[in-house]
Amino acid sequence: MKALSKKLSKARDDYIRCIRPAIRREANAFRSYSFVNCVRLAALARTADGGIHKHQRRIRSGRLAILASRLSRRLPGIARAKTFEELIGVVDSARPKGVGELTVYDNLLKSKFGSGFDFVRFRGP
Repeated sequence: MKALSKKLSKARDDYIRCIRPAIRREANAFRSYSFVNCVRLAALARTADGGIHKHQRRIRSGRLAILASRLSRRLPGIARAKTFEELIGVVDSARPKGVGELTVYDNLLKSKFGSGFDFVRFRGP
């Protein structure tokens, strides 16, 4: 049990040291964009600098365009969401075939960056 605990602690520490700074940079960049732009860029699986997220390269651009279009019609629901469940419900309802849950999760996080959302108060499941 201690060996597993040490491995998990190391994984957490590596994440904090290596991954968290990049996520913070992207979050800060997205916070400088309008809410509408955040939703659009997130739906198209774009990074803050306009590239495409590596883990979402396999998703067809047409599917992402459909997602972006659908999410643009759900902007009021995204903006109103106060809980993780509400937000994921709105974003997931826009998901076309061929777009997975990770893309939905990325979308909902980035969508809220542009609305000044308080992520300290907002917790997922």
